[in-house]
Amino acid sequence: MSKQLLFSLLLLVSSFSLIAQNDYYWVGGSGYYDDVAHWASTSGGTDYRSVEPGPTDNVFFDSNSGFSEGSNGVTLRATGFAKDITFNGTAVPVEFVEEGQQSLQIYGSSV
Repeated sequence: MSKQLLFSLLLLVSSFSLIAQNDYYWVGGSGYYDDVAHWASTSGGTDYRSVEPGPTDNVFFDSNSGFSEGSNGVTLRATGFAKDITFNGTAVPVEFVEEGQQSLQIYGSSV
């Protein structure tokens, strides 16, 4: 194997570890998954993300997500993404509602 090919392979493999992985915390109760006003960088935070979660991002629904009985829906009007998705301490179970053929694609685990 040539040194150039080996270097190219090492560069390719190392670039995968450089892909951004962020934590996204749902806030504000019911809403659209792609609405950045529902995604904060901390639990219960007000520092909103500028884009919705992608396939390398971790998603959290917790006690600070703002859900209550009758206000626990997260609507997918576009395909949603997450690497890992965690449900921890929500007041009521989160209900995902799909508009049309949209879905939530999880590339890691769901806890």
